[in-house]
Amino acid sequence: MNGRTGEFLLEPGLTYLNHASFGCPTRTALDHAEAQRRRIELDTAVALGPRLVEDLTRQADAVAAAIGAAAGSVALVENTTAAAGALWASLPWSAATHVFALDVEYESVVRGLEVACARAGATFGVVHLPMPATEEGVLAALAEASPVPTVVVMSAVTSSTAVAMPVRTVARWCSENGAQLLVDAAHVVGHVPIDVANLGAAAVFGSLHKWLPVPRSVGFLWLAQEMRDVVRPAEVSLQWDAADLVRRFGWRGTWDPASALGIGASLAELADWDRAGAVAGAQAVAGRIAAELVALGLKATAAEELTPPRLRGFLVPRVELADVRSALDAGRVRAWTGISAEGVTILRVSTHVYNDAADVESLIAALRSAVDRRENRVESQER
Repeated sequence: MNGRTGEFLLEPGLTYLNHASFGCPTRTALDHAEAQRRRIELDTAVALGPRLVEDLTRQADAVAAAIGAAAGSVALVENTTAAAGALWASLPWSAATHVFALDVEYESVVRGLEVACARAGATFGVVHLPMPATEEGVLAALAEASPVPTVVVMSAVTSSTAVAMPVRTVARWCSENGAQLLVDAAHVVGHVPIDVANLGAAAVFGSLHKWLPVPRSVGFLWLAQEMRDVVRPAEVSLQWDAADLVRRFGWRGTWDPASALGIGASLAELADWDRAGAVAGAQAVAGRIAAELVALGLKATAAEELTPPRLRGFLVPRVELADVRSALDAGRVRAWTGISAEGVTILRVSTHVYNDAADVESLIAALRSAVDRRENRVESQER
């Protein structure tokens, strides 16, 4: 961990390579949120009343500018799950609807689709995407879907497997085949560029607290013009049918908007890191991790052209998940781990502005320990 670690509240001695799971707000962003709470408490009747939508609109417009959207086309929501829930509850699916997703999609999104399709009588199909993921593999999976999808739900960057999906290619496929594209962009803002206005999607949604330094929990929902009169919050509140998207989703009963009111400041903080070369440095650390782990025998989950800048996934063949987790814990290394569709252990790392070469060494040492543990067990069994 480098000198920027002091900008965060991270516990000393940790090797933190997992901010992509829950986010990692800076001290500055946390202080900003607390200042907003104190400002609100001075006059809640105004701050949480007539002034709230005005304040939230400025933040929503900042998000819109960051994702290539027009002002007025973005709503602020609690997180990715809330945005997805609004879509699943609002879209007029029926027995004629055939929803498609790959098995690398986020589990809660898949579960939400299962429930929504069951309620509507729609068909929901999940198709396997082999690892390492390639653009050809994604298109082959789409071609395999039967019946032909009328709705495709796809991540711009997958969560567990860290694949930067070929969304533009999929958007063209959807256009040619009469399908509607809905994009989960939970790992986009603050990580990879996106131009939603020219993407060809009907909706793009995601969390903002994963890659921006804004405190959790805050997210966004962008809607194409034809969707803006269709999509409503999953919960019905006073402004549920308001024409203005910020009002429709922002007037959600009593809630704490302090994090949402810090989006613009967090975007500015990210821009400062970028100008200082800190983001490029974090990307370089991710590249070094990839090279070292492949040399150790791990396999990348994505082909090079589908590899995100600072989120990397690896298959850990022949090593048990429990052994990987135990080794990471022993080394005080934080990274996400799980199991692939084929039953292989997955390791996912995310790098941030506080990571440096020493973190690479800590991670490699922990992984070597897990591999050695596996080899020692095999030798013992052979005896």
